[in-house]
Amino acid sequence: MNNLWIALSIYAALALATAGGLWLYLSVRAELKKVRALVARSEQEPPRTPTGFQRINYTRRTEILRLDRQGEPPGTIAAALNLPVLEVELALKINRLRAGA
Repeated sequence: MNNLWIALSIYAALALATAGGLWLYLSVRAELKKVRALVARSEQEPPRTPTGFQRINYTRRTEILRLDRQGEPPGTIAAALNLPVLEVELALKINRLRAGA
């Protein structure tokens, strides 16, 4: 009788392990299906602007132009507004081109 309980407990453990493996397989399969759908949808959408790039807003542009009119150099303007120097120089160049056109 004791051997019967040992055999039954071994088979029960195997059945639980098999059920757990099946559950894991099916859940991973469902997650992969979701990921594939997201990838397919993202490939159909137009590309967005890169994450590190932010368009300059009008308030910052106004501050850049105001500080430039006061005679501040681009490095000082960039430090005051916490912007990259190249972004300040670009905004100033665009403003000069628009003024000349």
